[in-house]
Amino acid sequence: MYSGVWAVSPPPSHHLSTPMQQFRVWPDFTHPDSITYWKEMLQSMYDLFEFDGAWINREEVSTNVTCRQDMNEPSNFLDGSSTGCADNSLNNPPFTPGVSGGSLISRTVCMDADQYAGKHYNLHNMYGFTEAIVTSTVLSEIRQKRPFAISRSSFVGLGSYVGHWSGDISSSWGDMAWTVPELLSMSLFGIPLMGADICGFNGNTNNALCQRWMELGAFYPFSRNHNGKGYTAQDPASLGDDVVTASKKALLVRYSLLPYLYTLFYEAHKDGSTVVTPIFFEFPSDESTYSIDTAFMWGSGLLIAPVLTEVPQSVTRPRHKWTSTYRLAQWYDFYTGALLTSGGADTTLDAPLDTIPLLVRGGHILPMQEPGMTTTASRKNNFQLMVASDESGSASGELYWDDGDTLGKTERDKGLLGHSCPLLPKTFEPSSLFAGTYEAGAYTLVSFSLQSSQLTGTPRKTGYTGENMNLATITVLGVSSASSVTANGGSATFTYDGTNKVLTITGLTISLSDSFTVTWS
Repeated sequence: MYSGVWAVSPPPSHHLSTPMQQFRVWPDFTHPDSITYWKEMLQSMYDLFEFDGAWINREEVSTNVTCRQDMNEPSNFLDGSSTGCADNSLNNPPFTPGVSGGSLISRTVCMDADQYAGKHYNLHNMYGFTEAIVTSTVLSEIRQKRPFAISRSSFVGLGSYVGHWSGDISSSWGDMAWTVPELLSMSLFGIPLMGADICGFNGNTNNALCQRWMELGAFYPFSRNHNGKGYTAQDPASLGDDVVTASKKALLVRYSLLPYLYTLFYEAHKDGSTVVTPIFFEFPSDESTYSIDTAFMWGSGLLIAPVLTEVPQSVTRPRHKWTSTYRLAQWYDFYTGALLTSGGADTTLDAPLDTIPLLVRGGHILPMQEPGMTTTASRKNNFQLMVASDESGSASGELYWDDGDTLGKTERDKGLLGHSCPLLPKTFEPSSLFAGTYEAGAYTLVSFSLQSSQLTGTPRKTGYTGENMNLATITVLGVSSASSVTANGGSATFTYDGTNKVLTITGLTISLSDSFTVTWS
């Protein structure tokens, strides 16, 4: 047993508690030896089954894709420990906030439990955070790839190490609607990888709810349908053709947009920007956007307006009223390319039962890809661009691309990915450090620009030389007319939809590692 790795209560003894009705001890993830201990534990499981990531939650270890670790919130079925807690000012302070149970030790460990970095009283809210840091570090060392972990507990700074999901929620329209402000809140807290249990965890779902929730959930950065034990099966195939059709449509759209989503995560990593963006971030001068918590954006270019209330099944083509006063932008229908609104007019969107309304913002270029059945298959397909011109006929965007998995070793000694944690002792931080392909320069970054009837692509870095980097299709929205198209000086195949004013250029063989120019007239 590793000396000092466990949180203990005076007099020194292993801190026993009963999460899920089993006696357990709580690792002290602020202790320098916790990395060695945690690595040994996860390595022993990895030797049995090569998991891809960690799900830091509670209960048993699961072998499906991720390694599910024990409770990362210090909660249990006892007040304090199996032997109770001492009556002192930490366990029973003069002032007790409005916590569940009316006591700081209710259903958790004793506040006077000793940890390496101090008393548990001062570290309680950081327990899951310190576990996340250790888990992320250990996953990097075991797999020699980027760490992937999802944590139930959260704390400021968590997003630098792992993602978060909202925990056990109910299968209800109300809880589905609440996931949107949760998503926005976590984005504001600097946790870009966030999601909720699609179709709900507690209680039985129904077809109408799960159909709309699968559509919304396809646009959670962390997208996962997750069900509790003993409830109605809620995987789409169990709920019939309508749910399958809607789920497949939404997920294929997600897969087609993975290059755009991946670029947003690159920007979040580099600058701390948002992946899921509150609408008021983009329109701070428009006070009507301040209270919008029923829709969200991916970055600055794509607006997701989910249907969050039940519509009678007898309505075969319901219309979803989307009230907006976006006086600073124009919006296009993602599916048809048609201009929907410009200059702040309120808009009612078509929302068939198998469709989630998506709006592309004028002035933005979204990098896309022909979707495959898996992300691995999608990466092998050609790239596409969706170009949405603004009122002046301009648009811009970029694509970040690397191999999606590799870590690059660095010489820095500041903690995982170069971030130091001042709340933990220096000896806690690993000396063998890793960083992603961005820090190592093993990536390709391409800028796109539309000016009137000319689209250009300019590589700013070409450090990635792996899979297919060819651009095959360009869709331009808001084109008044087109009778000829050239790509790098040669004629190109195209179609023009005069009704929706959409130009689609196909059959291209443009390498995104090289500059290119496409023009039309």
